[in-house]
Amino acid sequence: MFGPSVGSIGTRDLIVIGIDEAGRGPVVGNMFVVAVALREEDIGKLESLGIRDSKKLTPNKRALLRGVVERVALAYSIVEVSVESINEGNLNELTIKAMKEALANVLREIGKVDLVIADVVGNGKRQLEELRELADRVVVEKGADSKYPAVSAASILAKEKREEHVRALRALYGDFGSGYPSDPKTRKWLALNLEAPIVRRKWKTVQRVASKQSSKPSKGHLL
Repeated sequence: MFGPSVGSIGTRDLIVIGIDEAGRGPVVGNMFVVAVALREEDIGKLESLGIRDSKKLTPNKRALLRGVVERVALAYSIVEVSVESINEGNLNELTIKAMKEALANVLREIGKVDLVIADVVGNGKRQLEELRELADRVVVEKGADSKYPAVSAASILAKEKREEHVRALRALYGDFGSGYPSDPKTRKWLALNLEAPIVRRKWKTVQRVASKQSSKPSKGHLL
């Protein structure tokens, strides 16, 4: 963990901003980064409803909690990182930049924050430096989405936005499965759709598929 101990920061009306992303790992589609500001009392309400990392929730439960988070949040910001940006840039740098942008958007609305908690990106040091330009008390920690309700809330909003995006892409480009490189359905779809604009070309899975296709002997023509 980088930053101050969460337990050491205590005020009666504590305001916490949680930051997380959805869609870093897939080979298809955009990534979404969310920052959400919550009062301590509302964090308690979310805990009582069973808020946790979005990956551990059923789709119905996640959708329900999304509505609750949107209602109780002081402010939230969703930043979308396009496939084009991912293909041209460094994923860690893009994630940190998007986290900083989302944090700045929320701070413009609420004016102050007592604590910012984000799921770690890379080794966390660069991320901590960037976020501390906007807030004094910042914690970045691996697995923060399953440890801190404010980050869980951000995770839920990000995951829901990513799922909406994926549904829209499937309507246009067909069923590519989960979009993750470990999914056989995704790999099969990639073999037929390598040139689709929603594909992240830097991913090793994509490069392996492209390499296999380029190494196949071309079929001759019968005369």
